[in-house]
Amino acid sequence: MGFSVDSSLPPNRFERIGNYIKWPFTHFRRAWNQSLKKEKIALLINFFLPGMGEIIFGQWEKGGLRLLLTILFAYFMGTSGISFLNGSIALSYLSLPLISIIIIVLYLFIYFSSFRMTTYYALQKIDQKQLPLSYLKRTQKYLNKTLANYFRNLGYLYDKVEAKERRVLSLNYLVMGVNQIYHHQFLSGIFYLLSEVGFVIYMVVFGGKSLINFFNMNTYVGDHRQVLIYGVISLLLIVFFVIYYFLAQKGALNNAQLHYERKPLSNYRAEIKAINNEKFYRQSLLVPVLGAILFTVIPLLFMILLAFTNYNMAQAIGINRFEWTGFDSFRQLFDSSTNLKALVNVIEWTFIWAVLATFTCYFGGLFLAMLLQRKVIKLKPLWRSLFVISLAVPQFVSLRVMYSMFAEYGPINTLLLNWGWISSRIDFWGSVIASKTLIIFINMWVGIPYNMLLMSGLLLNIPGDYYEAAAIAGASRGQMFRKITFPYIWYMTTPVIITSFVSNINNFNVIWLLNQGGPSGQGTGGVAGGTDILITWLYRLTMYNQNTAQYNIGSAIGILMFIISATVSLAVYRRSNAYKHEEEFRK
Repeated sequence: MGFSVDSSLPPNRFERIGNYIKWPFTHFRRAWNQSLKKEKIALLINFFLPGMGEIIFGQWEKGGLRLLLTILFAYFMGTSGISFLNGSIALSYLSLPLISIIIIVLYLFIYFSSFRMTTYYALQKIDQKQLPLSYLKRTQKYLNKTLANYFRNLGYLYDKVEAKERRVLSLNYLVMGVNQIYHHQFLSGIFYLLSEVGFVIYMVVFGGKSLINFFNMNTYVGDHRQVLIYGVISLLLIVFFVIYYFLAQKGALNNAQLHYERKPLSNYRAEIKAINNEKFYRQSLLVPVLGAILFTVIPLLFMILLAFTNYNMAQAIGINRFEWTGFDSFRQLFDSSTNLKALVNVIEWTFIWAVLATFTCYFGGLFLAMLLQRKVIKLKPLWRSLFVISLAVPQFVSLRVMYSMFAEYGPINTLLLNWGWISSRIDFWGSVIASKTLIIFINMWVGIPYNMLLMSGLLLNIPGDYYEAAAIAGASRGQMFRKITFPYIWYMTTPVIITSFVSNINNFNVIWLLNQGGPSGQGTGGVAGGTDILITWLYRLTMYNQNTAQYNIGSAIGILMFIISATVSLAVYRRSNAYKHEEEFRK
């Protein structure tokens, strides 16, 4: 007597994982045998350089990212990875081998996913199916098409229009806006003309020298930060000028075409009307866009570029040469025994802190909100007001008060001594474990009220019919929470959780205002405190002690923080139900 398996049942999780792993191996032979020469090259080269095959198939972003990760993995293994595994670097025999193993496992997953996707793209080509184009590939095709149409129309119209229109069209290549002014489009013409005049004056007087100093920084005498800042500004201005130059020529060609076809051209009155109506959004967005460029884009580029220089306090005051050093700052961060030990411990504590700070406040707020929602609770406004008081007090005040309360000669120690519970005063902030424990609990006191208010509003939006139907079906309170309350709250707050997690990775206030990331130098090679997270360590390296400030190492840490925050937030959010099934939930 045998056992039969119902093949109509959907595969379980392990079967799906097994099918996912087996798929490229079972289909690779067909992909190789039936592919053309280009596809075979992509399949072959992808074995040695994961990501290159995807780039050949037009998936530039995904392929480029995997290729970059392959290069970084090779660099890591060639410099520190092998030493981590065999214990040649005696920093933390628990952490360093584990880090190498985790990085190797992650890279194997990246390698496999690249192999799988390249096989899939080859099969799509064999079946003559259209591959999805990457954003960069679509942009390239759009630019190629736009430029081809422009030059084709230019050649056609240049032979057809009269001599005067031809001269104006040609002159516009030298002096932007001449064509628009000739056709009475004074606003756009004057704007293009002033843009070119201003750009030329800037580049002749200041911009050209800024670019020379930018690429030859060691020859500059003065505040070396200005070299990077003005170099970035000059490069951005060149990019914007190229864009406006192309728009000016495109507008001139459009005027020539309308003039040749004897169609009416817009004049300055039509331009004024368009600005006040359908193009009003342009001047409305002008100030926000300029603000984003000045206060976000330029500082971000400045910070990134610092990581590829040797900039520190010695270079700032002109003692040593200031020059481009490539990836030397990252090498100092990962190869140096003191920096590496600090980096390992700080990253470990950063993630532990971010997870605990996020979920203790989240579930604490949910518990209080559900408790205050119960009908048996009296004086609900009073209790809510008491919990919210901590939000009304500035964090600087509340956190420093909490620091003083747990100080060695603070009221907590005094009370414990008077009650006879301890024989000598406890240095709470001098112990790494005690400091971390206090930071978690104090953060709960600060963060739970905000989550309580958020959860209270969401709980009121859950339809009461759900609970009535569950009660009729005989569901217990625990079952109602697991099947109705928590899924609803979790779905609605997934973006909030991701935001809170990223915010806690960069939560400077709680860590620094309580004990300045201390105790200093305990278990971190002397360059970071026992409770420092990445953002406080960055501050310690750059701002806390100006005499030994290491801006290049701090910038490398800033880039690392950005990669971690962006990767975690995007990966978690794109895999959450809030992202995948938003429309289904609304129904």
